[in-house]
Amino acid sequence: MPAGRPSPSLASIALPSGPLASLDPCTLVKPGQAQQIDAGGRKWSLFANFTDSDGVNCAAGLAVSATSSIQIVSGDLDDPNGACDAVKAGIPMVAGNLPG
Repeated sequence: MPAGRPSPSLASIALPSGPLASLDPCTLVKPGQAQQIDAGGRKWSLFANFTDSDGVNCAAGLAVSATSSIQIVSGDLDDPNGACDAVKAGIPMVAGNLPG
């Protein structure tokens, strides 16, 4: 944490509530929509054309626990074919810095 402040206790963080809190995000993904990438012993899901962006956005996600995940998002407005290049390059860097 900045200035040497301790991290907040996870017990003090309120869990999400509302109509989307019980939604399983895996039910929103259709088979074949995500590409699996192995990095650091973990399976990342890569989503080309993230947010139906005509191919200019790309995202990768990794579930860390039942209530948290990591997401890397990038894109290329000039060349949709390169939209996932930065994301693919970033996955090993992030994966290599994850605990255990």
